[in-house]
Amino acid sequence: MTTPLIAYLFRDGHFAPAGNTVVCVAERAAVEAVLGRGQLEVLFKGGAVYTNDAAKLDYIGVWGVRNASRLRRLLRERGFDLSISRTRPPSARLRYFTHNRQKSGEFMEQRRLAMEIPALHKSYL
Repeated sequence: MTTPLIAYLFRDGHFAPAGNTVVCVAERAAVEAVLGRGQLEVLFKGGAVYTNDAAKLDYIGVWGVRNASRLRRLLRERGFDLSISRTRPPSARLRYFTHNRQKSGEFMEQRRLAMEIPALHKSYL
């Protein structure tokens, strides 16, 4: 039996002037094992990295209600059993986030190519 991947779903005020934006993150090693390094930014036009310095853990994910839902669906489609925790990762702080402002046609082509990457096994478990 495999351990479920914990997806943290919470609100953060760093992403929009109005604040209170929905964020979904999971352990960086797990997400990159499935999607590949740097693919989150391609698939979602940006990403966010949170860090727990004490435990030396990175969490990577997306912000926005739709993107959070798409990330969870994508991880499930790639074979993960998700456990949703409606809190911020323990002792984690936002390290940085990216925002990709490409033309729509370029973005859609990169996204199509990224989705064709074969799913990798959950070797980190």
